[in-house]
Amino acid sequence: MKRTFVVLAPLVLAMGSLACQQLPMPLGQGVMVEPGQTLEARNPSDVVVAPVQVAVDGLLVPTEDLRRSIVRGLIKRRYAPLSLEFVDEAGRIGAEGVAEASYRPGTLNEEVVCQLIVHDWNSGLWETRRAFEVDLELRMIDASNPMGAPLWVGRLPGRFNYGDQETAFATEGAHFRGALDQLVAELLAVMPARETRPDLQ
Repeated sequence: MKRTFVVLAPLVLAMGSLACQQLPMPLGQGVMVEPGQTLEARNPSDVVVAPVQVAVDGLLVPTEDLRRSIVRGLIKRRYAPLSLEFVDEAGRIGAEGVAEASYRPGTLNEEVVCQLIVHDWNSGLWETRRAFEVDLELRMIDASNPMGAPLWVGRLPGRFNYGDQETAFATEGAHFRGALDQLVAELLAVMPARETRPDLQ
């Protein structure tokens, strides 16, 4: 009887300590999704990731890094973003992400245009706290009907801390890019992933 107690006691203590630990919040919990989304029903593949729009003058936003994080995030959700270099060299999209007169959505055979709009970005928090305080809006726009209702709209406001992950990265630059990837993953977590079943190809 005593031997059984000795074996079980450490297990009970370990389970008790695990119960006291706070479970991580699920990704995407803070994303607000507009009603009426139709992205899942359309199940598009090819995506043009437009240049990031900054809605407020004076915000210091890492737009190119964010744009590349969106590409990586969409790939993980099984979409097929077109090469940013191909999109930019084609001159199809203006520098601020607004369609130019010569650009017609769908010209590059994309099915969707992915547009990120930055409504707020606290650039000082990264230097002091390794954190981002943001308000991001992501829109998936139907390339065949760009003036119609977006296929999906999600908005993510809040503060996101990455200081505890610093030792996982070899350089500050890698840490910064990794944090941006995680921030974008938070925003994309509740967006429907693309279905790739054979009957949907």
